[in-house]
Amino acid sequence: MAVIQKFRKSFGKSFLQTPLPDLVEIQYNSYKDFLQADVEPQNRKNIGLQNVFTSMFPIRDYAGIADLEFVEYTLDKPVYNVKECMLRNLTYSSKLKLKLRLILWDVAEDGKKTLRDIKEQEIFMGDVPLMTGRGSFIAAGVERVIVSQMHRAQGVVFATTKEAKIAGNPITYTARIIPEHGSWIDFEESKGVIYVRIDRRRKIPATVLLRCLPAADDEKKWQADPRKPTIRGMDDTEILSVFYNRIPLKFDGNMWIGQTAAFAGLDKYRLNYDLINPRDKKPLASKGDRMNAKRLKRVMDASKEFGIMPDAMVGEYLFDPILDADGNIVYRSGTEITPDVMADLEKMNVGEISLIAIDNTTVTAHMRNTLIADKTVNREEALIEIYN
Repeated sequence: MAVIQKFRKSFGKSFLQTPLPDLVEIQYNSYKDFLQADVEPQNRKNIGLQNVFTSMFPIRDYAGIADLEFVEYTLDKPVYNVKECMLRNLTYSSKLKLKLRLILWDVAEDGKKTLRDIKEQEIFMGDVPLMTGRGSFIAAGVERVIVSQMHRAQGVVFATTKEAKIAGNPITYTARIIPEHGSWIDFEESKGVIYVRIDRRRKIPATVLLRCLPAADDEKKWQADPRKPTIRGMDDTEILSVFYNRIPLKFDGNMWIGQTAAFAGLDKYRLNYDLINPRDKKPLASKGDRMNAKRLKRVMDASKEFGIMPDAMVGEYLFDPILDADGNIVYRSGTEITPDVMADLEKMNVGEISLIAIDNTTVTAHMRNTLIADKTVNREEALIEIYN
């Protein structure tokens, strides 16, 4: 392959005294610092590949019996040089190898760990492209240049979208979580349901993702005994408790009785039903009233308890599931109360329920609707739904 020498002709009257700078020096030095191929492993700075591996390791199992540590990485010399790669239609690259250390422990009943064994092994990870002296790469025999691009900084981004400019078309609200490392998570609202996309894959109800997270009891059990990392995940009630307040009620044979203190913290909550004084049956607050601090104080001064007539609860939502005598779920959390549901509660002699504090004004039913749209019932099903 003949090399054609190119000459530059200047028609200027004065010669250029200042030499041209190396325009690819920044890219070349940046990639050189990223690989640190010519630096001894013990002298490498915590940047580039070195930072990637040190941030990932060590990896420890939940039971605490094995630790996998990163020791060093090596880059072999390329088999072919730049010209040979161009002639043979090959990629100018180097083989990346990792040296890892596996530490095994024996864990006693009291949690004390004793060393069992240590093993080190070199593992081939793959080929890493190398940069030529001109700041280019050779891919399949073709010289290519990488152009630097801007990327989104980590954080949370909120936005609104409207698919078509048609009158009456609803606006979709979205939120994107951009981590420093890992998958992007997109949330979007559609028809009162919140969906999530992981790495821009198909959308699923957001509660599916929440079911995969460990519950509060799971974290306590794991801290008490790391050798038994059984993760139950969040159930319907725990998911609702993150977003909504609970209004506990007891049935006295005539109306459902609750504590007026249950409305504390629900600033400007708009009532969907009349509140009645259980003692004298006089109204404490009317449907549509906002439970601000002033009205709440007046209601609490009048009575520590309030009553709701059964027919006024139609349209509300159950906070806790309703179980039958055998422990089977009859109505799941988030079920809308209908006349049929009220009739079933009376037949089952249910004496205690809890309502979700939703007024569709200050507190919307988006997460409740999402929970109802979620067809998974436990963590295992949620994981299958995400990874399918």
